[in-house]
Amino acid sequence: MTALPQDFVSMMRSLLGDEAEAFFGSLDTTAPVSVRRNPNKLGIGSTVMDLPSNTLVPWCPLGTYLVERPSFTHDPVFHAGGYYVQEASSMFLWQLHPLLGAAPIRALDLCASPGGKSTLLTNILPEGSVLVSNEVIHHRANILAENMTKWGYPAGIVSEADPDKLKSVGELFDFILVDAPCSGEGMFRKDDAARTEWSLQNVELCVRRQQRILSAAWEMLQPGGLLVYSTCTFNTQENEDNLAFLLDTFDATPVALDVPTEWQIAPQLKGDAPAYRFFPHKVKGEGFFFCVVRKAGEPHTPKPLKSKGKKPAEKEIPHGIKCFVHHPERYEWRWMSDDYVHALTPDVHDLAERLRSAGVRMHTAGITVGMQKGKDLVPAPALALSLEMDDHSFSDIEFSRDEALTYLARQSVTTMPDLPLGFVLATFRRRPLGFLKNLGTRANNLYPQDWRIRHLESAEDCTAAIN
Repeated sequence: MTALPQDFVSMMRSLLGDEAEAFFGSLDTTAPVSVRRNPNKLGIGSTVMDLPSNTLVPWCPLGTYLVERPSFTHDPVFHAGGYYVQEASSMFLWQLHPLLGAAPIRALDLCASPGGKSTLLTNILPEGSVLVSNEVIHHRANILAENMTKWGYPAGIVSEADPDKLKSVGELFDFILVDAPCSGEGMFRKDDAARTEWSLQNVELCVRRQQRILSAAWEMLQPGGLLVYSTCTFNTQENEDNLAFLLDTFDATPVALDVPTEWQIAPQLKGDAPAYRFFPHKVKGEGFFFCVVRKAGEPHTPKPLKSKGKKPAEKEIPHGIKCFVHHPERYEWRWMSDDYVHALTPDVHDLAERLRSAGVRMHTAGITVGMQKGKDLVPAPALALSLEMDDHSFSDIEFSRDEALTYLARQSVTTMPDLPLGFVLATFRRRPLGFLKNLGTRANNLYPQDWRIRHLESAEDCTAAIN
């Protein structure tokens, strides 16, 4: 690999002292591979299907280290949202669980793509909570929307906005995660390009960007709310100094977590405020910095959203579409700009309206259910992956692994003479993948073009690793 930048070496020797050489040595070792299962699709006590694993991630009961890296692209369970490939240190977010309480909250993951921490948040937020996952870069927001859709959380919104635009919604959120864009020193072991792109000037640029993002986040945080700040970098300018910026600039109080010493998670390197550092020579994971602060004051109810004149009459929602989800009476039903009918809980609907009024683009909101096309009620691809789909509404066909991969590559599938005509749910090991339309003589593959496996020809060489 490319040699480490000399300025970085000097900085880390100053910070770590006698541990520096062990730290540098760890950056030239192979990075561990870890995944986090979706308890709503795999079960909290199950292993991650057939993936060869050996140990659990200590700070996250859903996380597992793998013996080797298989081809995740060629595992249908991955596409079904059964698990997420996530770096182990990042799973430390699970430790927030005791701080979030039991009542539903409004949460924001401000820099969310590709979705690792957002999908984890859905498993620790109190039941009934709404999660907004935001990303400012368009193509990354598309990736985020795909990953959140596959995870299946029914009370989520994926938005695309700069924090300075998003903050116009005001103090709406009880919890905000700022996993900030950073200089990426924690990626030095995995990504050779991260070493060549690093510089002290880039660190300074990142600090200014991070403080701008934190300032915007603070304007959206409810009094009494929690803010988490994290990075995948080692220097104190982007970490402890930004924690000090929060404490000195705003009415913020640091919050300590109960972290067992045997996890080998290092404390802060500067100042007295509690923070948590992951170094690859100490833990089985990559570089990571994590801290929590609370905003002073008592939470308040956001002001009602002001109506902007008379709303145009909406098309009637076809009753049959409402039968596609469990308990349709719990939802607000709306046609959205993507021409699909969406089912939104009252809290999701209110938050989506506030974002829309602020001019914030939304990729997804609530459950994308279906559309009317001629006489057909066409189920949305996202519906198949939602935890709230009423699967009794559809006949299903169970695919073998090879058949599932063919379907996920959006190739032609075999006809289904024994199944009724119309829309059929494709499954693998009883986990939904998407829909087909059975025409009798042939079947149309309705898997989204943008999600398809693009290099199926290499699957044969890779499935042995996950069988």
